[in-house]
Order: sequence, then structure tokens, then C-alpha cells
Amino acid sequence: MGDHKFTGAAAHSLRAAAGLQAPNGWLPHCCLSDPDRPLLHTLAYAIGGLVEGGRVLGDPRLLRAAERTAGALMAAVRADGWMPGRYRSDWSPAVRWSCLTGQAQMANNWIRLAEITGDSQWLEPVPVVLQFVKRTQNRRSREPGVRGGIKGAWPVGGAYGAYEVLNWATKFFADALMRHEAIQTNGLGAASVISVLA
Repeated sequence: MGDHKFTGAAAHSLRAAAGLQAPNGWLPHCCLSDPDRPLLHTLAYAIGGLVEGGRVLGDPRLLRAAERTAGALMAAVRADGWMPGRYRSDWSPAVRWSCLTGQAQMANNWIRLAEITGDSQWLEPVPVVLQFVKRTQNRRSREPGVRGGIKGAWPVGGAYGAYEVLNWATKFFADALMRHEAIQTNGLGAASVISVLA
């Protein structure tokens, strides 16, 4: 990395955030709207930051922190791929709707952990989570702003992006599909353009 001043600031921030983590993987102060019941979306952003920060900085402590939180969320995946849209600090569901944005992000995070660590266990929830998100997708609408897009929540009236198709949810979903296909095609050890561009 070029500018050591920025690298040092990023490392300091990431290590401070990881230092707040509870033994069960809980990351406090991880939501813009409800810090006691964070969105899966913001939890996934935090995990992604720890994953990529750990990779770029070569800091295994950041990767271990990401693994603790990602593992707790992996345990929260229901058999049909549904995940709660918000969580309590004991990882119990805080709502009865799913945050599709966060589910797509978590598929990406699990794939990245598998790519970085070489541990295929991180891939286990990916197919069922992606299948769940696919089932919520409208692929028949004649409206191009709706067809193929990913809603904020499921059911669509859930309290994240209610009744909206979100471009960032769709982007995270597309990323996860491409990453997953690359691993299925090339195997876990093969570098892909998607991984390099992470």
C-alpha cells in the first residue's frame, strides 16, 4: 500500500473495532439506526471490513475477528436459507423479516473467507442463502427497474428498504453469484477476477 499514514489509520480503526468484539462474535455499535439490534446489512459491512482489512494488512487477528462474527451468523441460517434482518447480542432473531441485502453480503463474506483461509466450511451456507434470495426475485416483470432486482427485505414490507428494489442489494447478489460460480468452476484455490477485485 502506498501512503503509510492512511494504512496506519485504517489499521488502527480496524483493530479498535475488533477490540470491541464480544467472545461470541458480537460487534457492538454496528448499526446506524438501532445499535442494540443491528441490521444484518451493517453487520455484514463490518465483517467485510475486517476480512479485507485483515487480508490487505496481513493481520490474522482481524481475520479471526471476522471469522467469529461470520461463524455466529452462519449458525443463524435456517434450513431454507432465511436469516433474520436484525439480531440481538446473543445472536437471537430480533425481527421476523429478512434483510436480503445483508444475506447477499454474507454470501460474499463467507466466500471471501473461504478464498482467503482455504477453509471450505465457509462455503456451506452459501448455496442455500443464495437460493433463498433467488426465490424472492421477480424475473418476469416487464418493468426493467423491477425485473431481476433484489428487494430490501422479505417479506417486502420488512423494515429495511420496504417495498423497494435496491441497486446495492442487487449488486451484492450479483457479486455473490459470480464468486460462487467461479469457485464451482475453478475450485477454491484458483484466483479469479472477482476475488482480485474484492
